[in-house]
This record gives sequence, structure tokens and C-alpha cells, in this order.
Amino acid sequence: MQKRIFLVSFIILAVSITAFAHAVLIEFNQHSPVVVMRAGFSKTSAMKNAAVEVFAPENGALYQSGQTDASGRFAFVPDAAGTWTVKVDDGRGHRKTASYEVTASFFETQHVEVEKPQKAVEKEIVIREVKTEQIPLIYRLVFGLSIIFGITGIFYGLKAKKK
Repeated sequence: MQKRIFLVSFIILAVSITAFAHAVLIEFNQHSPVVVMRAGFSKTSAMKNAAVEVFAPENGALYQSGQTDASGRFAFVPDAAGTWTVKVDDGRGHRKTASYEVTASFFETQHVEVEKPQKAVEKEIVIREVKTEQIPLIYRLVFGLSIIFGITGIFYGLKAKKK
């Protein structure tokens, strides 16, 4: 009986950690006048060819749609300040909706040309990153163990009640 409980607990832990491992992460980078979004399952695993929909801030109407590239990137050119909503769906059950705030200063940002000795003129690009939400590994482990101990406690509580 204890072997069965241990096996069930192990399976639940393995499934819960696997589920967290496939969480969708979305990052935004601002390259005025373009916003580049990257979708992936982690920093190294990209969501390739996932469907993307971008919604405008004022009325929530569909502004642009398309697919991510092989690196999980998708770019759009916002035409107004506000909170833009991006939905990503890989068609296999992985979906995420994220928001990105475009400020009025985004449209005022100008590229500054800098001359370097004996080299071509390069442009300085202003980049602002929005950090993604990811649950740290320690919290996922504690969550998995609490599920296992909780189920085990309920089981033994019911077993003691029967006696």
C-alpha cells in the first residue's frame, strides 16, 4: 500500500514540475519605432511559428496578426500610446496573453548618429526590456512537495478515521 502511495505521489510531482517547465514566457524589447516580442518556453527554447495577435490600446481591436519566426520573435509598429495586448498560441495548448505599455516618449525617441573614427556611422538604439514572470525552481519544488504531502495526509487521515 505504501508503495502505491509513493508511486502516485511521484507521478503527481513529475507532472506538476513538467507542467511548470512548459510555461510560456514573453519578453518585449523596444527598438523605436518597433516593438519586438519574443515568445518561448524558457530563455533558450523558442515558440516557433506560433500564431500572434496584437490588439490596439484604445478599442481593443485586432491591429496585426502573424507568426513568430524560428527564434520565437514577432515585431509590430505601434501607432498610438497605451497598453498593447499580445496573444500568442502555438496550436498545441500553449497560450499566453501579455501587455506592453507604449508611452508617448516612444514616438519622440530619435536615433542619435555617432561618428566613430575610420568607421561607418552607426545608430544608437534605445532598448527597454520588460522582465517576464517566471516561477523560481525552489517555489515549484515546494509546491510539488506540498501537493504530495497534502494528498498523503488526506489519505492517512481517512484511513485513521475508518479504524
